[in-house]
Amino acid sequence: MTPEEKREYQKQWGIKNAKKIKARNKKYYNDNKEKIKASSRRWCDENPDKCKARSMNYYQSNKEKIKEKQKNYRDNNQAKITEYRTLYYEANKEKMNAKSKEWRENNNEHIIEYRKKWYYLNKDESLLRRKLYYEKHHDNERRRRKRYIDELCDCYVAGLLKMTLDSIPSELIEYKRLQIQLKRKIKNLKNGNTEIIEHKNDVLPPIEHNR
Repeated sequence: MTPEEKREYQKQWGIKNAKKIKARNKKYYNDNKEKIKASSRRWCDENPDKCKARSMNYYQSNKEKIKEKQKNYRDNNQAKITEYRTLYYEANKEKMNAKSKEWRENNNEHIIEYRKKWYYLNKDESLLRRKLYYEKHHDNERRRRKRYIDELCDCYVAGLLKMTLDSIPSELIEYKRLQIQLKRKIKNLKNGNTEIIEHKNDVLPPIEHNR
């Protein structure tokens, strides 16, 4: 039998015995799972580019099948997934927070645009969510608002100018912040008080600035 005939024979035998081969391979995998995984990880560590290309090719060839399998797994393992994500986050909190912060900083315009669209498409739901959240976290919200006011955070200063953060120049925020700080300082001095005063009078007459 020539090499070509042998290959053809093996091919035909494989087609005729596909179920038998699949069952045998499955049994072998189950009996040697950890060994196979370790070998696969080692190969990927030694051949990262090939491993990435192979994974990408497999995904592109089986995209719908993979998505359906992932969806079925999520639907049937919600509690398990939630527990895993919680444990993973606790173990990698600093790394994940840093990664999230970096992504937000690099995609700020995208985030603002997405939130705008979502708000206008779901205005009633958004207002209801905000109301329920405030009722549930009333004390925390009061403390957070006080911090915003005491520290003159950007969102508080923009609100005094009746503008949104995405529409107000950063220079105008700084100008307004300095103006409020000066006004507070003057009032403190008049009252003989060296502590930060409360902020009911933070709203000043319209600011004149160059257009």
